[in-house]
Amino acid sequence: MMSISKTVLTDANFFVEVASGSTPSVAFFAAEWSAGCFMIEPIILKLSRKFAGRIRFCRVDADKAGDVAHTFGIVEFPTLLFFADGQPQARIDGIASESEISGMIESLL
Repeated sequence: MMSISKTVLTDANFFVEVASGSTPSVAFFAAEWSAGCFMIEPIILKLSRKFAGRIRFCRVDADKAGDVAHTFGIVEFPTLLFFADGQPQARIDGIASESEISGMIESLL
């Protein structure tokens, strides 16, 4: 898979990187084995360029972040969690359109 951010988040670093951050974030919970994740990743990459500097995009490796996925009740991949002030504000479970994701991001700004 292509990289959304330089750091792939796991149970060990998720809360430090996303939930404690002051910059709004989109956490892209993905699994290497999920066809849906491969389908949506180009949209996430495009939006990460569009919103560069205003929103932080992070890829969360579902196989290495099972505790985090459990904490947020994530059972479907892909799942997008939208954070502001370190708190989850919204989520999208499954595949979504670029306009749906973009609209959710706009609501964080």
